[in-house]
Amino acid sequence: MEARYNEGLFYYDITVRSSDGEKFVYRTLDKISESGAAMILGRGTRVWKAIETKSGEPHGEPVVLKESWVDTDRMREGAVHQAIRDTNYSELDRWLLTVQCHGDVFIGGNTENEQVDLTLAIIKHSYTRQSRYGTRSAAVLEHEMVYNPQPHPRVHYRIVFKEVCKPMRGLSLEGIYLALGEIYANGNARLTDLEYAKKLNDDSVREEYIGTANFIAAEVADQCYHYRLHVASDRSYSTEMDSDDLYTMVLNFRKPGGAEQYKDKLSSRLSRVRPKKVEAPFRYNPLHDLESLWWVAVYHLFKREVVSIPGEIIIGENELARREEQRICAGELFCNKNWSLFTNVFNR
Repeated sequence: MEARYNEGLFYYDITVRSSDGEKFVYRTLDKISESGAAMILGRGTRVWKAIETKSGEPHGEPVVLKESWVDTDRMREGAVHQAIRDTNYSELDRWLLTVQCHGDVFIGGNTENEQVDLTLAIIKHSYTRQSRYGTRSAAVLEHEMVYNPQPHPRVHYRIVFKEVCKPMRGLSLEGIYLALGEIYANGNARLTDLEYAKKLNDDSVREEYIGTANFIAAEVADQCYHYRLHVASDRSYSTEMDSDDLYTMVLNFRKPGGAEQYKDKLSSRLSRVRPKKVEAPFRYNPLHDLESLWWVAVYHLFKREVVSIPGEIIIGENELARREEQRICAGELFCNKNWSLFTNVFNR
């Protein structure tokens, strides 16, 4: 990366080295995002609108260049895109961004001395559960997680996409609704940030889950099933005794022949023990993603408050009044049987 200044404009010329060793130079035109680079520890992601240069001159159409620090042992995002396209499922092409080139960043000057740009063994924050019992809200779940620091090196990585998109933060609410309408009508949406995508089949090994604590589905956070059909237990298999039966058995054991008398009874009970239930291994399913979307909505509903509305007076200036109004609002949204969405549920 080279910083340049020309005719009052400051920009970077960024070199992207593809997996086959070919080098491409891109000149930054505008900054799309750098929020990922604001944290002291993290991936340091920056996204640029850029254009390829040849012999120092712009060439072709603008593209998107993303650079970040990724885990060394993780499959690169460009390789994930290629693996998905290699499935020969043509319908996927319309949903994916087009990768022009990608590769790890090399440093060291001349070609002979170049080496991959690696970090030291940065402490990676992995989550360890303290409890597996019950279901909890995202806020409580966040406090129940603890960090389990592990050294983990990262590598500097760059990827270039053909499609240039506009960040939603630059759109008005009206523009967002128009964009959503276009997506619904034409399917004009693309998937990106696939570096954490996982191949899922019957032989897949369960991996450490990744996500924002506030929005993780409860089952994914606990790595076990909570919401399954309840099957009533068969009491005929029970080996439990009440206190009277136990007391009677002890008294009779002390009598002559008492042990023989209860031998057959105990054998009969033990022979009817239900085989140990084999728990199905926990597997991710798409409903967990839907639950995450629900947590996002709930988060914004309960973690945000209206400060001002042009031309209106906000009722309840003190904290308790605002909380009460928010509680009433939540009740109207989720607990009002007059809402058509819940009518069938309450009338069962």
